[in-house]
Amino acid sequence: MMKPFAPALLWTPFMLALTPALAAQEDAAPGAEERAKAQAEKIATIKEKLKYFESHVGEWVGAEEYHVIPTDTTMTTTDEWKGIFSLEGTHFEMHGKGVSEDGPTTYKWVCTYLPEDEVYRAWYFDSDGNQETFEMDWDEEKKVLVWTSAADEEDRVSSFFMKVEGNEIKGEEETTLAGSDAPLIKHTMTYKRKRIRI
Repeated sequence: MMKPFAPALLWTPFMLALTPALAAQEDAAPGAEERAKAQAEKIATIKEKLKYFESHVGEWVGAEEYHVIPTDTTMTTTDEWKGIFSLEGTHFEMHGKGVSEDGPTTYKWVCTYLPEDEVYRAWYFDSDGNQETFEMDWDEEKKVLVWTSAADEEDRVSSFFMKVEGNEIKGEEETTLAGSDAPLIKHTMTYKRKRIRI
């Protein structure tokens, strides 16, 4: 007749083999907790930094004017866009459409904060196939984030800001050649809130 339980002597080698695995699990638990805590702190930092965009939330309508200095020509567009938080509040997006004499262009901005680099970053995409990456730095005098692009294939760099005052946004942009302060294009923008949130 078989005994229902194996003798303790037979279990001893198995338990000795299992002990390091159990110890490893105990060691792994604090590491997982630390990673979870670090991730939660990262998300909290991003959300705190993105509070800057709370005043940009909503639907906006307005116009933009581009003055090309070398040719002394001006182009005007009408524009409307919507600002929303996305991905559980870790990103801010602007979805819009501008209309010029060349026709309509739809576009999207995606903005976030990168705690590891301590910098705001934004990506721009449009229906004409254009895309740009911007970094944003705080301007203490203007009390705004200034968005600056990397140099493009023609060595142009764009810097602009948008400032919310109540239900109106005003902004300015300059495009220069990398390493030069002389503007090639001056760009102004004015928007009003399309719908006032109650």
